[in-house]
Amino acid sequence: MKLKLLPWAIVPIIALTLSFIRPDEGQYPVNIISSINLKAVGINLKANEIFNETGGAVSDALVRLGGCTGSFISKEGMIITNHHCVFGSVSRLSTPTDNYLRDGFYAAENEKELHTGLPAKITISSKDVSDEVLNGVKSLVGTERDQKLSINIKSIVMAARLKDSLFTYEVSEMFKGKQYFLFKYLTLLDVRLVYVPPRYIGEFGAETDNWEWPRHTGDFSVVRAYVGKDGKPAKYNKDNVPFNPKRHLKINPNGTKENDAVFILGYPGRTYRHQPAAFVDHQYKHFMPEVVDWFNWRIDKMHELSKGDEGRYLRFAGTIKGLANTEKNFRGKIQGLTRTDVLKQKENQDKEMAQLASNAANKAIYGDVIEDISTNYGRKNANFSLDFYVGRMLRDVPFMAAAMHAYIQKTEKKDYVYNRFTSFYRLHDHDLNLASFQFLARKINDLYAPTHFGKRPLTEMSDDKFKKCYKKSRFSDYLNKVKPAAVAKKASLIDKKDAMYQFCEELYPLYQELIKRQAAFKEKNDLLMPLYTELKMQHLKSNFVPDANSTLRFTYGRVKGFSPNDGEYHYPHTSLEGILEKANSREDYFMPQDAMDIYRRDNVAKSLLDPKTGKVTVGVLYNLDTTGGNSGSPILDANGDLVGVNFDRAYTATINDYAWNDKYSRSIGVDIRYVLYVMKYIGKADRILDELEIKL
Repeated sequence: MKLKLLPWAIVPIIALTLSFIRPDEGQYPVNIISSINLKAVGINLKANEIFNETGGAVSDALVRLGGCTGSFISKEGMIITNHHCVFGSVSRLSTPTDNYLRDGFYAAENEKELHTGLPAKITISSKDVSDEVLNGVKSLVGTERDQKLSINIKSIVMAARLKDSLFTYEVSEMFKGKQYFLFKYLTLLDVRLVYVPPRYIGEFGAETDNWEWPRHTGDFSVVRAYVGKDGKPAKYNKDNVPFNPKRHLKINPNGTKENDAVFILGYPGRTYRHQPAAFVDHQYKHFMPEVVDWFNWRIDKMHELSKGDEGRYLRFAGTIKGLANTEKNFRGKIQGLTRTDVLKQKENQDKEMAQLASNAANKAIYGDVIEDISTNYGRKNANFSLDFYVGRMLRDVPFMAAAMHAYIQKTEKKDYVYNRFTSFYRLHDHDLNLASFQFLARKINDLYAPTHFGKRPLTEMSDDKFKKCYKKSRFSDYLNKVKPAAVAKKASLIDKKDAMYQFCEELYPLYQELIKRQAAFKEKNDLLMPLYTELKMQHLKSNFVPDANSTLRFTYGRVKGFSPNDGEYHYPHTSLEGILEKANSREDYFMPQDAMDIYRRDNVAKSLLDPKTGKVTVGVLYNLDTTGGNSGSPILDANGDLVGVNFDRAYTATINDYAWNDKYSRSIGVDIRYVLYVMKYIGKADRILDELEIKL
């Protein structure tokens, strides 16, 4: 008999009544907070004070800001989030003359606030729509199954929009092929910069300290949400007015102390704790190593090309930061999987599940599901490197993406999607694009077989020859050839004499094989994973919390130090003293003299000083269960007041995406006292402090 998922797949640990839940599955959907004994874990709020669908709860102050989290901190729509969450927007708004990324930004009045382009979504409600999503899907596989799912989901979303068009709706998959929820959001489209600290604060330590503790980074920024004069969401317009949220967070200027109970609401992006061992093995041995190598090459090339060219660097800055963040995260995961027995535990669990699947009662339903999953991943791994680099060629090299789009449309006799051509050139830098093409073409050549660039074997192509062919190709000239043809919807982009088009003739069979392998893997995986989930529930004799998927989640814990390595202990707070110790010891710790003079000042508001140490606390460490997407999440004390802003995990905690463990899982935030200190003494942002009703 198949197990039916409980609402939100809550873990029914009957004997413990959830009072002593280990926070190893701590990214709880907000609908099940009522099942947790909040008082026992040190939280003074009731579940409906944290989240409810009628309004007025802490959750009303939370927003999903782009790919991050933010929270309202004033009745005038002011939102606090991370510096790195607005990094891309700030870099796009910056110029060599007005370099907000380097110098920071402060709007002394509303009219000077700058539009970011980031949407802010507030979760209003959710509803289980699994039966509607899966209606008529059971007997289908592959493309037909995907199309039916897509039709069902679109129908659900459209029906919801017809009832109330003020809101936006998204269907999120909670368990693959089994459980789906419809989320209702109020989406604010006009979000503007209010305050961004200088880069030497917002990114102090840069990549040296990224994913590390101790930390001294002021990773916070302030933005404001606007709506139309009628109070409804509206696109950017100078006449828009500040949004008035139902709830904004009260700031606790006393911050935190060791062992304080804290909790976070936020939008964690993706975890993989319920994936089989074969998935983790694929990530560990194939996917992450290839990504690390490729991203490192890209980062180094962009730094090389932008050296001494500030304008070019500003164009690259957001991309560099994103790549570097992922690259180090993946290195941390690889180290974590090497140092721990997480993979071994998953392999042992899968062996036990395979035995369970083989018994008389289960054989007909689950058969060889574990072995089939392993076989499916084995096929994926066999060609992964080649598929990876073909995929990156058509993703990271704009002119090749455009050329292949043209080739596919012509070869497969499809109608041209002309607006696709312009979308390929978002990061269009001739030197970077050509260098990336050469690197990837040679990788593909080494992995596959000798290929040709035009009529010449790739192995005989010199750098100069690559450059000449590139310059002759119409796909290298976006402004004069690609864009005009795309806008005019002319098929003149196709020219069989074009070297890039000719290279596509060689790449196309590899691309076709890639698409076939991806489709075959997905078709099989879509059938196997729902069975795997059911079998795991039977094996554990319980249901369990779904993996993170960018929907609103709750996690709780304590301000707590840890020992990441033998003979090493990390305390849970850092102070201004650490900034002065690190300052100018290397490039990533640059600090101008005037800022250092401010940090050395004795005349500091007493309310910002830790009563025990007499110092301004900068960073805070805690054992909450976070992942990507929790960036910008508010760190809340036992009463639901703001005491910090989450921005990172410790290096050992990058493995959280596969497994949480109190021994090595720690998250990092900026203490609210440092936020207030920076705004008061560095930014002189008194207008913001007045709006927050903070007196220093």
